[in-house]
Amino acid sequence: MKKTNKQLALLFVQHADGTSKDQMEILATHFIKWLHDRGELKRIPDIFRSIDIVWKEKYGCATITIETPYPIEATVRRILEKQ
Repeated sequence: MKKTNKQLALLFVQHADGTSKDQMEILATHFIKWLHDRGELKRIPDIFRSIDIVWKEKYGCATITIETPYPIEATVRRILEKQ
């Protein structure tokens, strides 16, 4: 049975948990090759959106937007981006 995009995203996030940057690149490469071999590369955009959703559900991450009436100094911007 074909897995849903969210099921594939969940598997990816579970395998990615605790990996280094290099390991993550290897995992992503293998995942994309696996999709290619199955003729399912067209699903990548939807799977990536699902990965973002699953990652946020698992780790409680969120994307925020900060708007100010004045430009933010470069130092403050870097501090905010790190957070």
